[in-house]
Amino acid sequence: MTGTEVLMKRSIWCCAVVLGVLATACDDGTPQEKESDLAVADADGDGFSVDDGDCDDNDASVGPTAEEVAYDGVDQDCDGEDLVDADGDGAVAGEVGGPDCDDEDSAVHPGATEVPYDGVDNDCVDGDLVDVDGDGFDATQVGGPDCDDEDATVHPGAADLVGDGVDLNCDGLDGVDADGDGFPSEASGGADCDDGSAETYPGAPDPHGDGIDQDCDAADGVDRDGDGYVSWEAGGLDCDDSSSVINPDASDIVGDGVDQNCDGVDGTDTDGDGVPSLASGGDDCDDTDPSAFPGAEETWYDGVDQGCDGGDDYDADGDGEQSDGYGGTDCDDTDATIGQGVTETWYDGVDSDCDGANDYDADGDGFESDAYSGTDCFDASADAWPGQTAFFTVDRGDGSFDYDCDGSEEEETASTIGACTCDTSALVFEMHTEGWVTGAGACGESGAYISDDTHCPRTYYDGFTGSTLNCYHYLVSGTTRTSGWPVYGASSVTQACR
Repeated sequence: MTGTEVLMKRSIWCCAVVLGVLATACDDGTPQEKESDLAVADADGDGFSVDDGDCDDNDASVGPTAEEVAYDGVDQDCDGEDLVDADGDGAVAGEVGGPDCDDEDSAVHPGATEVPYDGVDNDCVDGDLVDVDGDGFDATQVGGPDCDDEDATVHPGAADLVGDGVDLNCDGLDGVDADGDGFPSEASGGADCDDGSAETYPGAPDPHGDGIDQDCDAADGVDRDGDGYVSWEAGGLDCDDSSSVINPDASDIVGDGVDQNCDGVDGTDTDGDGVPSLASGGDDCDDTDPSAFPGAEETWYDGVDQGCDGGDDYDADGDGEQSDGYGGTDCDDTDATIGQGVTETWYDGVDSDCDGANDYDADGDGFESDAYSGTDCFDASADAWPGQTAFFTVDRGDGSFDYDCDGSEEEETASTIGACTCDTSALVFEMHTEGWVTGAGACGESGAYISDDTHCPRTYYDGFTGSTLNCYHYLVSGTTRTSGWPVYGASSVTQACR
């Protein structure tokens, strides 16, 4: 509540008091009635009734002239609201969920102009302004690394090339000087050949033999021929410091008798095994591996041709098949006579063709040959084995039909002789007995066989009378046989055995 509002409320209160006095003077009530009226008009005794503007007549700390307490949720001075903007800047205090981050300073509130580097968050957004150019780096004015906070292109890490006279990366000079030796790097246009070492720069002391080019002259120590390599005499690698074409990086081809690349041999011997590489005219098939050279002992299945013979490292026996232990098909890579392309030799205990089959079960029927302590009586036929239940019309291959290996040949079809008879009702021939027409055939042999009525004749040609007759004529002529009738159209059956 403002001071003017307080004065107005106090004036209203004074008027109310005067009016109350006048009304009392004119009142004809008794003293007890007057005292009761006053009590009702100001219940909390703070000098103000509800009619006088007391918004809580049960609390003596609440009234039109009471001092307002900020942020407590109580309207002490009865102005209709709690005090939530103590500094009167128009923004509700943060203490009650408002946006004003400092309700004691009317210069601090959302929308206020931010003053950089003053340590005050004037606009209540992200603290004090310490990165004016917005390049992500705090200004040096507040202890940050940005040496020019008014230029977003100037900050640590910015590209800084020598020649523009501007220290764009804030390292203290024009160009990049990461090691702080006062010399910009070669990459940024300077002359420092190693910007990661403060001891390396143009003019720095350069003792030879330490392997470091401290003075950035492209050589460590003595390099008379200027090929970039220090001489052997000075502790370097140049085996001939009088010739710039002889140095460790030179090309060296076998045959000229000169060690151009200083590896100790005529030709290139990168791995130091004493044999020049194939590329330089030598015989070393892998000049990066000192264990690989002609004559070296082979280590099989490691994928390396140590002996440089060009052989398959996964075919130790050289039979043209890789070991099955490494994705190949050779089940014994120590024996060149064993492989999938080899013809099997049965009963020698060796799986020569690598098919995984039992070497004593040549026909693959699951029974080993009885000639080698097995039970298969004929190991050349997969149909012949103990317990075979099927019958066969051809022999097993050796003339025998003993397919079940029981020592005998069992016929499938019995030796019964078949016959036809006359159906006296239909007067046609019908089968009387199923069986062979003339006798049972031997195993594998075929013969006529009566198995149903269709194998008996419907009529019969009588050669004596020259006429076709039915079976009734046999009956009337006194023939009463039930078998032995003529047979026509009998099927052909081959005797099957086991």
